[in-house]
Amino acid sequence: MKKQLINPKKIYCLDTGLVNSISFKFSQDRGRLLENLVYMTLTKQNREIYYHKGRYECDFLIKDNLTIIGAIQVTLSLKDEKTRQREIRGLTEAMNAHNLKHGLIITEKDSETLNIDEKEIQVMPIYEWLNEIQT
Repeated sequence: MKKQLINPKKIYCLDTGLVNSISFKFSQDRGRLLENLVYMTLTKQNREIYYHKGRYECDFLIKDNLTIIGAIQVTLSLKDEKTRQREIRGLTEAMNAHNLKHGLIITEKDSETLNIDEKEIQVMPIYEWLNEIQT
């Protein structure tokens, strides 16, 4: 609990249209909007969610009772090698910290399965993930 109070908070918005209309940015940040969509979907499912911040960061940890049961990274694409390595490092660090064998990276359209250090990482497009959790 003490660590949660000290760490910086991640902020998500309920109305991305409002944020876009009053924002001073001249380009869309589709990656942030994608992460916001995942956040809103998880909260609508009444999931207890946190994020992991160690040496690296993982966007979402899903908690059930007292146990972390899932780790999710969200990124627009894994095509850029630096982005790919950053997202995988953050996810595998969280998976190791919480003894998870499976992790998920949600992207705009990428799809693949990675096996790293006896852990499986599923890379899945947002539309597949949304369809999967709806059923």
